[in-house]
Amino acid sequence: MADGSYARYVAIGDSQTEGLWDGDDSAGILGFADRLAAMLDTLHPGLQYANLAIRGRRIRDVLDDQLPRALAMRPDLITVCVGMNDITRPGLLFDRALADLDVMHERLAEAEATVVTTTFPDIARIVPIGRILRTRVLRTNEAIVSAADRFGFKLVDLSGAESMTQPDAWSEDRVHG
Repeated sequence: MADGSYARYVAIGDSQTEGLWDGDDSAGILGFADRLAAMLDTLHPGLQYANLAIRGRRIRDVLDDQLPRALAMRPDLITVCVGMNDITRPGLLFDRALADLDVMHERLAEAEATVVTTTFPDIARIVPIGRILRTRVLRTNEAIVSAADRFGFKLVDLSGAESMTQPDAWSEDRVHG
């Protein structure tokens, strides 16, 4: 909705959405989706919110498990951030993961919801191992940007964001924001 007055918000994805390492012992895990939901509810009280994201999940997990549950809730706002677990997993399944990402985007486009997605930062600028994974990150980002253009998704483009090169933007593991 143009004025940001959403009634039902569902977040799907992996640890980036769940909020791993984001929070403390007293507040618990408090990821970006939780913070966004709180902000939206402050602006327009009464928001119904579900964070279905689970650490370690891959694109196929979100496609098969989280997306059907999310769509059944008939949200008017959906955020999705998933793919890093596919990028970092060795083996020959990466092309299949990108195909699953396309299917997931097509299904999201069929929802009557505002969809917000995000690219991944250039991890080669953050950690040495990132150079090995850079091609996969670029291919994943290309698929995400293409879907955003094709389907009109809102895009948070972190791929070249200078803030993502700052150490204080990252948890100690240098993998989670």
